[in-house]
Amino acid sequence: MFLVIAVGTGVTTHPLPYFIAGIIGILVILFYSQFSARNNGEGWGAMKYPQLIMGMIAIFVYVGVEVSTSSNLGELLKTPGFLTLEGLHESEISPYISIFWGGLMIGRWTGAISVFNISKTARQILSVVVPFIAYAVILAPTP
Repeated sequence: MFLVIAVGTGVTTHPLPYFIAGIIGILVILFYSQFSARNNGEGWGAMKYPQLIMGMIAIFVYVGVEVSTSSNLGELLKTPGFLTLEGLHESEISPYISIFWGGLMIGRWTGAISVFNISKTARQILSVVVPFIAYAVILAPTP
């Protein structure tokens, strides 16, 4: 299925149908493997757990959104009328890109709290405190 996507983007001038066919094919394969693993778990290992399949799909979608947003954010900020009447100049864009990536890091740091074996009260306190610390780190002036 990845080859379908690669061939579609490299050979044709209309890659969208190949991309959609590849993604649908990947999803069908994932759900088929989960269905097969549930019926006959021998040799399938972790594929019988639905949270693995959903986690793979979620990470794929998250990374796709993250990369496409970061790739297009600079051009969007240059667009006249979006943020300013004349659009931002190339040299003015970097703080906004930094805040975008920093915002993603705030979520990652806050989500990482659940990895540690701490009490429920400490987890709740850290869930409030860590985003503020992360935001302070992101906005801290650099020398």
